[in-house]
Amino acid sequence: MGFNDRMEEVNAYSLNFFNKSICSNCIADDYLAEIIKSNATEKECSYCLSRGNKDIACDYKLVVQKIYDRIFLSYKDAQDTGMPFVEGSWLIDQDYIQDVINDFDPGWHATFIEDLCESADPNLYLVPHVHDDWVGVPESDVLSYGWQTFKEQILYKTRYLFLTQKSAEHDDFYSVPLTSMLDRLGDLSNRLGLIREIPQDSYFYRVRAHEQGHEFTGFEEIGAAPRRLAGAGRMNPAGIPYFYIAFMPDTAKFEVIDDQKYWSLAKLKLLNNIQVLDLTELPPVPSIFDISQHNLREEILFLYEFIEDLLKPVAKDGKEHIDYVPTQVVSEYFRYVFEPKLQGIMYPSVKHSGGVNIAIFESDNDEIKKSFNLEEIVECENTES
Repeated sequence: MGFNDRMEEVNAYSLNFFNKSICSNCIADDYLAEIIKSNATEKECSYCLSRGNKDIACDYKLVVQKIYDRIFLSYKDAQDTGMPFVEGSWLIDQDYIQDVINDFDPGWHATFIEDLCESADPNLYLVPHVHDDWVGVPESDVLSYGWQTFKEQILYKTRYLFLTQKSAEHDDFYSVPLTSMLDRLGDLSNRLGLIREIPQDSYFYRVRAHEQGHEFTGFEEIGAAPRRLAGAGRMNPAGIPYFYIAFMPDTAKFEVIDDQKYWSLAKLKLLNNIQVLDLTELPPVPSIFDISQHNLREEILFLYEFIEDLLKPVAKDGKEHIDYVPTQVVSEYFRYVFEPKLQGIMYPSVKHSGGVNIAIFESDNDEIKKSFNLEEIVECENTES
């Protein structure tokens, strides 16, 4: 059944409409507000009683139909979802329209909510559905469950051979198959515009702590750590150093310095454009009522959840080498498999609000020097007692 067919079926549900009008100030949603402004035919709002010299409110029916079109995309009468009717009753309890509307309410006028509830057909036995299937799973949940399953696998089951693992039969329905999760992330990153070019002549900063009297003078000292000494980082596994840099000096400091008294701050200039995965500026989440953007909204909602999980703080308690594994696997995918070719991942600082870091994939300082010029190194001292 196509999208238009489903909408015809949705519109077949009878609704009761009141002879009222509503203005954009009472709707609390940008998408619905634009519909009201574009279709305004009344100079007074029935809810806040605002009046204007020009038309400020549109017909109640137009807005309510849009809202219920969206509600029925997620809730339908049980008989239209394939749900079994067992021993005189439906298999699961119904969702009452008041509760459903409360879940969708972005901050509507109280009287408007009451009217919305009264507009519904009281004979509907509403249950959740996805594409007319009462056991269907929303796309954002499919992606989220797939990511959680992926993490569970590489954290506690199979770390190096996870791509050879067969997914359980039910996983193909309720989640992204284990072996496809990284490719889905890559596809989302391309389609949602997360690839960003950092222009040459941009400046970055890097900090390294040291003992009193020890000065860093060359790139090798301030650059990526030797492989045999490289510990696990948020994006890199132990033994595979990345070159972590920040856009601001304070960000570089907070990422490295806890209670150390002495450190060196390096200023670096980018010599050529580089492509990075940008996790700092995600697309805005479309309105829940914009049905044309429903699938996109589901993907973006997952992306916000995924990045929040990816960048959550990790305690330096000796177990970080385990907690960092999911981000390390993701970063290696974007380093070696993803197209177009990337040089790093840009992400928000966990330790400095508003700060932004880039993990440059390159481990060899001779190669790093081809892209970054060391402008200066400033020796710093913590003077706070």
